[in-house]
Amino acid sequence: MLGREANGIGRRAPPVLAPASLVPGTGLPTGILFIGGVLYMVIAVVLLVAGVGLLRLRGWAWWLALLTAVGVLGWTLYGSYTSPSDTTVGNWATVAVSGAILLYLLLVRRNFRRPVAPPM
Repeated sequence: MLGREANGIGRRAPPVLAPASLVPGTGLPTGILFIGGVLYMVIAVVLLVAGVGLLRLRGWAWWLALLTAVGVLGWTLYGSYTSPSDTTVGNWATVAVSGAILLYLLLVRRNFRRPVAPPM
C-alpha cells in the first residue's frame, strides 16, 4: 500500500520534505544550499551576540556590528558590480539599510567608549 508504514498498523507515514534542490527555480545542488544555510545560521548567532552587546553598550559589540555592516555592504556592492544583470531592488534595499546602519554606528560611536578614569 502506497503511503502506509511497513508495520501494517495503517497509519500514514509522516511527510518527507523534498531536498532543497528539487524546489523549482533554485538550480543549486543540495550540498551548496545546506552550506549556505549553515553559514547564515552562524551569521545570525554572531549578530545576536552583537545585538546583546550593543544593548549593553559594549565596545567589542560596536566593532563587531561595524565589521558586519561593512562586510554586508561590500559583499552586496561587489555582487552588483560583478553581475549587474542580476541586481534587484532587494540588492539596493540591502545597500541602503546597511549604509544607514553603518552611518548610525559611526554617529553613536562615542557612547561605546570606555569612560576615562579620573586622575588620581
